Amino acid sequence: MRIFLSYSKKSALKSDEGLFFAREMSRTQARWNEYNRSMDLDARRWNERYQQEREEWVSRPVRPLLKEHAFLLPQEGTAFVAAAGVGTNALFLAE
Repeated sequence: MRIFLSYSKKSALKSDEGLFFAREMSRTQARWNEYNRSMDLDARRWNERYQQEREEWVSRPVRPLLKEHAFLLPQEGTAFVAAAGVGTNALFLAE
């Protein structure tokens, strides 16, 4: 995920207030750039970990808590499973 901020320098620089705004936008964009770099590094780290330990992750069973309480879930519908690793729990939910 990448986040970009945009503004019109031409209109922002017409006044002192606009100059302040332009500087703040520049600082904010720098912070977002740092955040994006951090997210890229984190994604790479997790991808490498999953590749190195692939068999271990893929062979993990579905969480007992999920299995024990699956009867509480609706029989139909859509589920969004975020940050679920390689997706063994998500595959269980899909069935």
